[in-house]
Amino acid sequence: SAAPPRHRASDRPGPGSRAVEHLVGERTRPHGALASGGGGDDAARPLVLLFKPRESRHVEFTGDLTLDRLTHFSRVLSLPLLSTYDFETRQKYQELKVPLGMLWLDGENEAFEDNQLAKTVLRRLALRFSGHLVFVMLNSTRDGILMRPMGLDPRRVPTFGIAATDELESEKFGFDMQTQRPEERRAFWADQDRAFDRLESFCASFLDGTLEASHESAELPPTYRWRGPGTIHEVVWKTFRESVYRTEHHVLLELYSPFRPQHRTYITVLDLVAEALKDVTDLKVARMDTANNYVLPEFGLTDKEKASTFYFLPAAPERHRRPRRFGAGRTGKAEALPEKLLRFVRREMGGQADWDVSALVAWANREAQKRIKRLRAVEKDYEKKMQDEWMQKEMEEFERYKKLGKFDNMNLD
Repeated sequence: SAAPPRHRASDRPGPGSRAVEHLVGERTRPHGALASGGGGDDAARPLVLLFKPRESRHVEFTGDLTLDRLTHFSRVLSLPLLSTYDFETRQKYQELKVPLGMLWLDGENEAFEDNQLAKTVLRRLALRFSGHLVFVMLNSTRDGILMRPMGLDPRRVPTFGIAATDELESEKFGFDMQTQRPEERRAFWADQDRAFDRLESFCASFLDGTLEASHESAELPPTYRWRGPGTIHEVVWKTFRESVYRTEHHVLLELYSPFRPQHRTYITVLDLVAEALKDVTDLKVARMDTANNYVLPEFGLTDKEKASTFYFLPAAPERHRRPRRFGAGRTGKAEALPEKLLRFVRREMGGQADWDVSALVAWANREAQKRIKRLRAVEKDYEKKMQDEWMQKEMEEFERYKKLGKFDNMNLD
């Protein structure tokens, strides 16, 4: 991606700072009103500098000389080169509506070597994008909740992301370090030139508008692989486009809440549907939980706490994928759902489905009755066991209080 124009920053002390009104006012002067550093195009425009005496540097404005760009330039530079993110400074960021380059550090161990390496890289980035981005440092323990909309994991720090503004609904962009283990993250930050190059490219892509926004996403184990037809493809937002929109298969997709009643029963239902369709090699059965993952607007899911919603996505190029919602309303008993889903898939595939839906429905109905009955028996036994354990603890606590004489002064007659 093309990088933004470099604002030339100097380490020489400047005579003072310019207010934004002063900078904007200079735009209305004749071209010769400010000193120019050379001929040609440089001679045809004023030289605009913003001095930062406390940081012993000044920054030259480059690029299109417009009121909006000058205002943004001065707002960004009204803040320190690097600062620690806290409640007081957050109010300032929100007022100025400036983009934030955010580095989360390990909050459990401030002296952590990786923290120091990451800070060095961040300072280089701050100098490189001076006048474009405001760079802040955050604590992964205290500020970990702000990582979630970027799809970042608070356990994997230091890490980096960008917020278009410090507002709840602003676009967020999480940097994918492509590392899983601590030693891989340490190697990333230790190779400071490579870390800087990758983050510089990331920041430049944000500024030129080519970076895709991030969203909340759960994580799958690094070793996870879909085992093919007959099994469920577990999906999270980070893998959604690749697994659902870019696959060559038709897709039966379930979006579900992991907090729904009888969750394990409905997990069994979809497993059963996938197993019934194991010989339909051009179909994939997938599911994604809505509590921990972003859901695209085209799915029309207004209530992410809804127990379960099913969709069929016909095989097509990514830009032509259109989800078709299973319109059965209330699905009724879990035992009846496999048949409804099988008939839904058969109807949506139309002439492309050369399999006998009646035979699959008969098999699925038998298996549903058997498996769900067995599962409910196990759940009932588990529930009874938990109740017995609770009662046992209550009785033990009662006997303990009785021995301590806690009930001696109570009139129980």
